[in-house]
Amino acid sequence: MPENPELEAQRAALQKCPEQKAVDKITADITAERAKIDALDAKNAALKEQRKELYDKRDALNVEVEAAKKERDSANAAKAELLEGSKKLGAVRRARIAAMAEAREKMPHPPKGKESDEEYIARNMAAIDADIKKVEETLRLGKGVSLREEKQLVKKASQLEQSRKYVREYEAKYRAFAEIKDRTARPDNDALSAVRERGDAAHKVFKVKNAERKAVFDALKDIQKQFEDQKGERDAIFGRIRELNAARKEAKKAVDVKWAEWKKDLETHKEQQREQMKEERAREAEARKKRREEEARRERMQLPFEAELPLCDQLTDYLNRLAKKKGKVNHALTVFGDFEKVSLAPPAKKEDIPACLEQVAARKKHYQEMRARKKAEVEKALAEEAKAAAAAEASGAATSAAAGEA
Repeated sequence: MPENPELEAQRAALQKCPEQKAVDKITADITAERAKIDALDAKNAALKEQRKELYDKRDALNVEVEAAKKERDSANAAKAELLEGSKKLGAVRRARIAAMAEAREKMPHPPKGKESDEEYIARNMAAIDADIKKVEETLRLGKGVSLREEKQLVKKASQLEQSRKYVREYEAKYRAFAEIKDRTARPDNDALSAVRERGDAAHKVFKVKNAERKAVFDALKDIQKQFEDQKGERDAIFGRIRELNAARKEAKKAVDVKWAEWKKDLETHKEQQREQMKEERAREAEARKKRREEEARRERMQLPFEAELPLCDQLTDYLNRLAKKKGKVNHALTVFGDFEKVSLAPPAKKEDIPACLEQVAARKKHYQEMRARKKAEVEKALAEEAKAAAAAEASGAATSAAAGEA
């Protein structure tokens, strides 16, 4: 459909008018703001990926920190157990030393210089045994011993037995102390060093991993802050987009009025073009109809035996020439074909030529009569069709006139 130059010029002018330029500028601004949103989305996706990696690292560090903490706590518990054992052993040792000191107060003879407890016990026991033996010997002899002295000796013997009992009690205290005397009141240095090393190593790992975990937490906080900053930035952009959309909607009102007028003119132009095309198609259809009718008329006007009539003349000429020739009749192959076209057979001998000429003449006359009959029929039919067409045209004109008057 051909374009209207005037409408095309109007469209070009509308596309460049100030109102349209304002709308286009706002649209470009909206596109730029949406591009910022897309950039934020891409950054957001990257931050989410970083956060996922940090979450995975945090979870792994939590496991390592917890393992190091458990190892440190286990070492501290072992160290505390060693120290508690040493503390209990020290208490037992002090208690047994105190018990020895208490028992020593009851010993008959005090210790001398640097003698050992074994020597101290043996010396006291020997002295008691010697005194008891002396008392027993005095009592056994009984010479020059008064009753009062005897009682004193018996009492002394009893006191010596009590002293022996004290010595044995001290010896028992000593033996009890001797059981733990060689065990230091301090914990086993090797065992304590081992658990301390365990604890220190675990604590070192704990501090390192905890510091790494803190760094991860700080990174997560930073990412969260970026998310929050992005949200604020995104909200601000969407706010600007809403404002721009409102401004574009307002700016489009004036442009839409002009475009509506242009589209109305365009539709009118298109309607006119459609009507023109409709008329052109109707004219073309009418022309095609007339051509078909003319072709049909020519076909109907075409009379039969158009080729047979001249062929009859040719065959007559051939037979006349053949009659003048001497000798036998001898036909070419094409002659047989020509005679067959008019439904006849060529003469076999010269005596048959006159009869054959009459047959050809009769055939020609038959053809002429058939053509004359066909021509009369066609002319009659054409006259009737022309009469019917004239009547139809007159009827249509009368109907149109009546409609116009109405």
